Amino acid sequence: KELKEEKLKLSDFAADRLKDKAEVTRLEAAACGASLKIEGSALTFNGSSKGFDALKSALEQLESAYSCDVEVEAVTLRLLDIRGGLQRLEKKHSVSLTADSGAGLVRISGSAEQARKAEKDLKWRLTGKEDLPCPKELNSASRRHAKDIIEVETGAFVEVARGDFGGDLVMHIRGDQEGVQEAKDQLQTWIEERGFVTTKPLANLDQAKWQQFTDDMWHFGEKFDQQFGVKTAVSDSGSWVRLRDPSAKNWEAEGFAAAGWWDTVRGELKQVMDWYSSQAEEEAKAEAKAKVEA
Repeated sequence: KELKEEKLKLSDFAADRLKDKAEVTRLEAAACGASLKIEGSALTFNGSSKGFDALKSALEQLESAYSCDVEVEAVTLRLLDIRGGLQRLEKKHSVSLTADSGAGLVRISGSAEQARKAEKDLKWRLTGKEDLPCPKELNSASRRHAKDIIEVETGAFVEVARGDFGGDLVMHIRGDQEGVQEAKDQLQTWIEERGFVTTKPLANLDQAKWQQFTDDMWHFGEKFDQQFGVKTAVSDSGSWVRLRDPSAKNWEAEGFAAAGWWDTVRGELKQVMDWYSSQAEEEAKAEAKAKVEA
C-alpha cells in the first residue's frame, strides 16, 4: 500500500482531548492503523489514503462532541425559550442548545468552534437585566406596547408580570446591555406620559414628610382640577403620583404628552417632587451618618 504523510491543524479542544493516549489509540484504529504524532495543535499522519479519509471523519466526530454550560437566571431563560431566542441561536451557529430550567443552565453542544461562538453570543445577550415597576392600571396596554413596539425596536425581551398581591406590575427586561437600557428608558417615558410619575426618589422620606407630600398633592390636585380639569392623586401603593384627564378617551394608546396642560402640570409637579427628593436625600445622609457614629 502506498503510504502518505499529511499534517493537520487541531482545534484547542481536539488538541486537549488528544493528550489522552487512549483517544490517540482510538483515532489510530479508526484511521486503519495509521501512525499519528501529536505535537501541540499539529497532528502528523502516516498511513494510507483510505486511512486519512477515515481520520478526518473521526476528527469531525471528536470535534462535534464539544459541549459547555452557560448559567442563565430563571426569568431570562424563560424568555429566551418562549420567545424563540435559543432556536435562533441554534440556527445561526449550527449547534444544539438545551435549556435546563431546574439547574438554571443552557447546554451548548456541537463543534468546538461553533459552540464557542454560540457561547460568546449567548453571554452577550445576558449582559442586560432590569426590573421596572409598572402601574397595574396599565396591565393590558403595557403588554401590547412591550411586545409590539419595545421588543421590535430594541431587541430586548420584556415580560410584564404580577408584582406583590394587589400592588404594581413588574416589567422584566432582558437582553444585551445596550438594548435593555434603551428599552428601560423608552418604557419609563411611556409610563410617565400616561400620567404615572414615580415617587421612587422620595423613598427615604420619614412618615411626617410623606404625609406632608400627600397633603401637597391634594392641594395641587385642587389647583390642576380648577385650571385644566386634570385629576391628581397618589396611588394606593404610594408608588406613583397619577395625573388623569377624565375627558381623554384614548389615553392608554396616545398618552398625555401632546395635551395642552401636560407641560405646565408636569413642570409644577416636578418642582415639588424635586424639593421633596432633596429632603429625602438629606434624611438618607443623616441616617447613614447616625449609623456610622453609633
